[in-house]
Amino acid sequence: MGGLGSKDGGRVSDRTKGTRHADRDSAAQQAASRSQSQSRLPGWAESVLALQRSAGNAAVSGLMVQRQHLDTKSGHSVGDATGPMDNTREDVLAVLAQLNVLQTMSKGDFAAQQALASAAPKGTKLSAGDLAPTIAAIAANEKPYVSASVAQKVLHAKVSADVGTGGANKKTDVTAVVEAMHHAGHLSNDDYATALQELSAATGATVAESSMPTVLKGLAHARWQAAIMTTPQTLDPIVATSDAGAVGTAGERGTSTAAVGSAPKGKSQDAFDAKARQLGAKDYQDYGQNMLVSGGSVAGRSVDSSAPVHPLFLTKLEQASAHAKELLGDQDFGIKSVGGFRPYQGPHAWGLAVDLDVIENPYVAGESGEKALDAVTGVVYQRIASTLLGRDSVVAKGLGGAKYQAIAEESDAMVAYFSVLGGGPKRDVMSHHGAFDPAVLAGLDRTQVKSDYDTLIGAGVPAGGLRGDFPFRPNSMGGGKISDPKGGFLTIREEIVTAFRAAGFRWGGSDFGADSGDIQHFDESTRSGAVKQEYFDYGSQHASGS
Repeated sequence: MGGLGSKDGGRVSDRTKGTRHADRDSAAQQAASRSQSQSRLPGWAESVLALQRSAGNAAVSGLMVQRQHLDTKSGHSVGDATGPMDNTREDVLAVLAQLNVLQTMSKGDFAAQQALASAAPKGTKLSAGDLAPTIAAIAANEKPYVSASVAQKVLHAKVSADVGTGGANKKTDVTAVVEAMHHAGHLSNDDYATALQELSAATGATVAESSMPTVLKGLAHARWQAAIMTTPQTLDPIVATSDAGAVGTAGERGTSTAAVGSAPKGKSQDAFDAKARQLGAKDYQDYGQNMLVSGGSVAGRSVDSSAPVHPLFLTKLEQASAHAKELLGDQDFGIKSVGGFRPYQGPHAWGLAVDLDVIENPYVAGESGEKALDAVTGVVYQRIASTLLGRDSVVAKGLGGAKYQAIAEESDAMVAYFSVLGGGPKRDVMSHHGAFDPAVLAGLDRTQVKSDYDTLIGAGVPAGGLRGDFPFRPNSMGGGKISDPKGGFLTIREEIVTAFRAAGFRWGGSDFGADSGDIQHFDESTRSGAVKQEYFDYGSQHASGS
């Protein structure tokens, strides 16, 4: 159960009930007193004391207690932390959305805190003093309990009543929650076996809280991970249909019609066949045709059968899409197409990557082997950023580790810069900068702007003049389709990027190190490009034809 206890480098005020519980209770009381609508925390302390009396300290030694802030996937915190980038508007809104889903906050507190954060300008740091209800909810969130509705929505467990501290704890419901927590990675294999032993010892129709400490530990872990938008490893996905809670199009899964073909020059067919066998297929041809699936619901779209994905990856994509929808609220995903499998090409070769809206989100810089080309296009990116944003271009200097906000601002600036040429593709408004100075736009040298436009699409460049693919060049997208710089280079909403990265996916925009800049791309690969062990484990259990 890694991630519990005081994992976060001392930044999280966690203590176990078996040690310094008096300090914990004092901290909890202080947090609760800051919220008028929550005169005291829910019965967490009383429940743990009761459990401790009946089952001993060992039964609760693994439970998380009373965090006062959360370290989010952005690298910043929300709560009582005081760092320069803590409690930013965007992080607060993301955590509030999760606490609302988990039903940890009252509707009134949620509405008031959401209104407070939403009214602040983007990037604003909010005062911890203004976030007392949120801080109290963060502390209360680790009560090891789920209502029936939360169990179904967050854990995808079919239950009839509440489970955990203070719950009805029907044995059938507790069993369903245990299975769901194991499948979602909240219970390790060892803890799963222990939990089943605890349940087998219960002879009645209900389970006493004192006899299921491992279940309570898993519930505390699940609530914490859900609050920071972490989608844990899925050990045993549903393959036949999409998971409950998926959003967008119907989630039925279909088969692959992908064309596999033979390995291109420079790549070993034998090596691909051998790896495919490790992943459960007879060979690479069989892998592409029979191991991968289409359909599902990814960012509101189905995966096309000609570009399928691995079934375990699709389950994770659907879970991440559900998180994204929670962040988006009434706003649409805004995605038109999702593509996966491309034979013999990186993580796409194994159905472990997707590209969203390829035409509108090109590989703008950083592609391997294109340093000379990037030096040419980088001059244009730098000119746009310095002219309209008054800063250096993050695209030109390298996108590795760049923030979404900075990248989106440059895309917006590109739209404004090339608007003086007229025309351009229609696109959803995604302003991350606000209005640009009309006087600056009016003063642009249109001859220079047209030259910069031609540079980005590679117009007039002799074939073979530069190694690589100009980011917006008409023939770079295939099929004669054009990625037009007049529309910018980023249409994927921030909420999608946030949710997909929180699920453990790499975003090609900024998570590829020196090769970052592939705006359309998300994958399940490791930093070194290797396939994660869980996919080999999946193949051993779900071999092709079995």
